[in-house]
Amino acid sequence: MHVKPLTRDALLSVAAGMRAPDRHEIFATRFDEDVAALVADLAEGHPVGAVMAAADGTPVAVLGGTEMWPGLWSLWMFATDRWPEVARAATRFAKRELWPALLALGLRRGECRSAAQHTMAHRWIRHLGGVQESIHPAFGKGGETFIGFVIYGETEHVRHPETSQQEQCGQQRQ
Repeated sequence: MHVKPLTRDALLSVAAGMRAPDRHEIFATRFDEDVAALVADLAEGHPVGAVMAAADGTPVAVLGGTEMWPGLWSLWMFATDRWPEVARAATRFAKRELWPALLALGLRRGECRSAAQHTMAHRWIRHLGGVQESIHPAFGKGGETFIGFVIYGETEHVRHPETSQQEQCGQQRQ
């Protein structure tokens, strides 16, 4: 497995061959199903991320984040059917390199929405520290339900959802 820079060509290669659940999820929230337009939109957002390539150099997955406004990042990943070849390495990369890079860029909150039936994605998001925050019925253009996940950055201004109301009140009174 090789980690490569996030380029338009690599984005296009993975997007053109993405696995069916990723394709359904992504295009349920777009006006068209144009892979080139998806890649152009991602590239225009100046994403931070990488390409995960198989041992033979073929791009298999792309993952990253795009800053929506200061401190809020949209986190995303999509892959081809060869995902199992790079899944472990992509997970290590996300935890050890991508997440620290996004925190250094000021991430306070990272969020993503995933189609309710894309349970494989949900497991991976949770493994990376994502917490289910919301359910969005009729969110997709075909009426699909989506689940909202969030991962918080580590700053003194952020109160994580796991922190109880009592803890928050106690910390604020000190």
